Amino acid sequence: MKHISIVQQDDEELLKEKVNEWIKSNEESIVEIVAIEYTNRNTLYVATITYLD
Repeated sequence: MKHISIVQQDDEELLKEKVNEWIKSNEESIVEIVAIEYTNRNTLYVATITYLD
């Protein structure tokens, strides 16, 4: 199981786009997406993707 975090300031929608782009660009090596967790503190948004490769 592996994890990757993507960080974006001020724009949660842009973060979701970045998550989708990362998944699309790595779909050949990803066996399964286990979870995608979104958190934020003030204007800092973080997505943590847990996946199997």
